[in-house]
Parts: sequence; C-alpha cells; structure tokens
Amino acid sequence: MFDKECCFTNIYQLNCFITVCRYMSFTKAANQLTISQQGISKIISRMEEELDVPLFIRKNARLELTEYGKLFLQSSLNILKEYNSITEQIAVMKAHNSVSISLYVPMGMMHLFPIDAINEYSSIHPEIDLCIQQATDIECEEALVNGQADLAFCSLPLDTTVFTLHSRKSYPVRFLMSERNPLSRLKAISVDKLKKERFITIDAKNKCGDDFNRRCEKAGFRPNIFMRTYDLAMIMNTCLKNSGISFCLGENYDVPKGLVLVPEDPPAYWECALVTLVHRELGPAVKELINYLNS
Repeated sequence: MFDKECCFTNIYQLNCFITVCRYMSFTKAANQLTISQQGISKIISRMEEELDVPLFIRKNARLELTEYGKLFLQSSLNILKEYNSITEQIAVMKAHNSVSISLYVPMGMMHLFPIDAINEYSSIHPEIDLCIQQATDIECEEALVNGQADLAFCSLPLDTTVFTLHSRKSYPVRFLMSERNPLSRLKAISVDKLKKERFITIDAKNKCGDDFNRRCEKAGFRPNIFMRTYDLAMIMNTCLKNSGISFCLGENYDVPKGLVLVPEDPPAYWECALVTLVHRELGPAVKELINYLNS
C-alpha cells in the first residue's frame, strides 16, 4: 500500500487531518487552523493519494471517516501524543542544563523523606545539582523567603498568602523510650502521665515540640527538657540508657533493640507540607521534582 519513496507524514499534516476529524468539516477545520479550505483539502487529498485509500466519504452532504480513516485517525492520535511527549521532555532537558535545586527538610524528619523518589529523580537527571539541607522549622521557612531554598518541607500551619502548599501529610506523634521505662508497657500514653519524665528534643524552634508544650501546659505542667541536640544517635543512646524519652514521628520507623515507640493518647499528629513561595515562578526542573515527591 505504501510507496517506500513516500515520506508524506509530518506533524502539521497529521494535525490537519485530526482537526478535520474533530469537526467533520473542512470549513471549520480550516477556520480553526487559520488556513484556506482549499489548502486543507489539498493536504487531505495528498495524504489519500500517498496512502492510496480514501480517508473520508461524503454521505448525505456530511463528511464521514472510512474504515481506513478510522484506523489512520487512531494511529495519528498516538503519533501526535508521542511527539508532544518528546517535545516536552526535550524542553525540560534544555531547561535542566546547569540547574541547581535546594530542598530544605526539618531536623529529625529525614526518615519521613521520600528518598526513593529523590533517587529516581536524580538518576533520570544527573545533570541537576540537587542539594538537600536539614534545618529547623523556622529556618526552612526563612530559607524559602530569603531565596536560599527552592522548596521545603515545612510544619503547619503556614501563612498561605506567603507559601504555596503542594501537598499535605499528617504523621502520628509517638514517644521513644527504653523498654525499661514502666510507661513502655502502656498501649498509649496520656500527656498527664509524663509530668515526671525527662525529655530529649531536636530543637527548641520546633512546631511539633511547641504543640507538645501546649498540651503539657494544658495538663498543668511544663515538660522537663533534659537535652536538646541535633544528633539522632545521641537521642537513641540516651533513651536506650533510660535517661529520658523523646518524640518520633510516623509509623514505619525501625528502632534499635531495647527501645519502644508508644503513641500518645488521645492521638496527636504532626502536619507538614511540601512548600514553595506564592509569588516565585517555578522552573520546569522544580515542577518535575514536586511531581516526583508527590507521587
């Protein structure tokens, strides 16, 4: 059917054919494509000549696809879809050249971070310099405002006139403690049972910690902060020695032997979101990274 010398099909011609199929009218298709009716008729006639089959027939003054036309339409749509996908990928690749992305994550929250998505993104785009920085809650917000970060995971609530929330997640708060601590045998712990406990925290500037402090004050006491540190190994070892208890967020978290995680009663949650600035235009590389992190 096809002449090996033929190479009639270009994207413009396919688009003309698809547009005629959409309207089933040469006149309407020509108006949509801003060409003459004679011009689009010639394009379709040329395609039919090279295919050596009719694509359309006129039936009762109406245009209809032949069986050949129906087959060719489906193939044309697939080709155009693939072409558009390729051009988008090329545009993203061009935009990625010499691109660096700075992503901020709150201290102590890396175990909640979608590292698999990051690894996949980095393997596809090795040309992108992706830097992940740990910081306090406040520092994550300040980094966005100051232009140090392109995007960040931030604790909620946030001022949505300043920040755009691309996704929201909620993680249960649990207490990390030695199995020698009598509280470890409870299925859940109410805040009022923690009056005599010593706490090891990540940092004073922590919204999750601030929320816990408010719950303690509501129960009539201030928590005894025994240690503040960024060193997670230090936190684990201190809890293991039964010298204090700490917080842990999330459900799928492996702890060393001798430590247990007990949920709060009633359940408390840490809410966070992947965030950018409202008025900052995002480049294609950052947009694609957001899609990966949200998938």
